This record gives sequence, C-alpha cells and structure tokens, in this order.
Amino acid sequence: MALADRVSVGAIASAAGIKAADVKRVGSSYTEFDFSGTPHRVHLARLADIAAALKEALEERERAEEQLRVDVEEALSSGQCDLFRVAAVVAVTAERVRELLRRAS
Repeated sequence: MALADRVSVGAIASAAGIKAADVKRVGSSYTEFDFSGTPHRVHLARLADIAAALKEALEERERAEEQLRVDVEEALSSGQCDLFRVAAVVAVTAERVRELLRRAS
C-alpha cells in the first residue's frame, strides 16, 4: 500500500530494513492497491514498527533456541535421557535435535 501511495522504494526499504530490490519484488505482486491518501510518514512509521517487532521476535527465537540447546546438551550429557527421549519431551524430531546440536558446534 505504501507503494500505491507513492512512498519511494528507498524510503520503504530503509524503514523496513530490507533491500530496495526486495521491496520492488514484493511490491510487484500487489498491483491491485489504489491510492489511499495515507501520509508517507504513517506508512513509514508502520513499517518501522513492524520491522522492529520482527527483529525482536527473531532475537527472542534465537535466545529460546540457545536455551533449548543448552538444556538438551545437559540432558544428554547427564546420561538420564537419550536423543529420542529428549526429542519426544520437547516435541520435535530427533533430526531437529541433531540439527540444533550441530549448529552449536
């Protein structure tokens, strides 16, 4: 919608924290939007808020995965659980647990 309201590709890319080429690629899929009259600053503020929320969510995901990795390593090193039991407890596949452990090394 920001593109339909003639907000520049560069401004959108800067506010969203992505490449201008990505804005063009995604924007070309949404050609049916008409001019809404929403001020550019409103579009850019919304995009910046969404980008900040996404960044925060990705950081939280990274922290959660790191904590999971630490917990899995602790469970496996204690000898009380095997890989398959750990996978069952955390509701993921054994391959996902292996991938998590590989990424850490």
